[in-house]
Amino acid sequence: MVEQEKILSEEEINTIAEESQKLIDQEEKASDNVSGQIKNYEIYDFSQSAGAAQLLQDYLVVVSNLHQQFSRDFADSVSGLIRSVTEVEFTNVNQMTFGEFCDGLDDPSCFCKLTMEDADGIVIMEIKPDLAFSVVEKLLGGTGVYEASPDQQLTDIEVEIISQMVQYVIYGLDAVWKQAKSDIAFKMDSDSFENQVDEVRNILPSHETVMVVQLSVKPMFADAAGSLSICYPSDVVESMMAEAPAGLLNVSIADVTDETDEEEHNQYKPQVQERVSKAEVEIRAVFPKTIMSLNQLKALNKGCLIELDVLVENKQIIDPVILELEGKPKLLGKLGQMREKRAVMVSGPAEEEEL
Repeated sequence: MVEQEKILSEEEINTIAEESQKLIDQEEKASDNVSGQIKNYEIYDFSQSAGAAQLLQDYLVVVSNLHQQFSRDFADSVSGLIRSVTEVEFTNVNQMTFGEFCDGLDDPSCFCKLTMEDADGIVIMEIKPDLAFSVVEKLLGGTGVYEASPDQQLTDIEVEIISQMVQYVIYGLDAVWKQAKSDIAFKMDSDSFENQVDEVRNILPSHETVMVVQLSVKPMFADAAGSLSICYPSDVVESMMAEAPAGLLNVSIADVTDETDEEEHNQYKPQVQERVSKAEVEIRAVFPKTIMSLNQLKALNKGCLIELDVLVENKQIIDPVILELEGKPKLLGKLGQMREKRAVMVSGPAEEEEL
């Protein structure tokens, strides 16, 4: 007769865990008496392994839907803040360990710790340096085009400025997460910001399971999109999802309809249009480009004439001039005169092949 496999009871499992901990404690005491001895083990909390990982996996679709809504709301808010149309795109949401998240961070960078009112847990946000410095430059009245050195950190004044954008992130997170937990309220404190990755690593154990949301943020004045990441520890996600209605938990990405998207987009559209409409935009008219050799360029002196690649008939320029908005070609026009001043009449959009 085959002996039936024995299944350990919960009490027996707890007994084994307690005995294992006693052995670890004894080994630690013994190692203290031996100088230079190196530990060949690491204390591991098994409660953060398979159970937490599977729980977060079940919530991935819900978190994805919530942050797609957040990206649309945040795009409207940050466009009004910096007075420039800004595209915010939800990129992805991934499950990983906190150590893996820290390994992918820039150093230095702009990190912000968000806490929740009447609840434990910390949410960590990273604003990539290229995005952070561009926003600071724009809010200080500049063009927004700024190239930071690899080791440059935000000053205290710049942190105070970028906190304005972080506040809009908080508004957006509050709005979407209230669908799961009605009394949710994120906040930042005076010591919320960090520059070094080492400071961030100390917040959570490296093996803890986290959920990381990636967002792409591209203001109109920027040549490339910047990145914003939000890291949710497993216990924070669990606490916010504990009271979530069944309708939210059962939703899938396919359930998010175009009608809902349009309604949410139109909610903030008038406010954004009002604030962006006050932004000053530089417009200049330029002639089509011409090409010359390097020798011709070196030979240029005061009084030299440069022949442009434009057609002239009866002393009038036939070829259209290019209208640039904030340095980018957008329109074509015809050069003329109005009330004793040079003027340009818009003839249409500028196509790439015409430039």
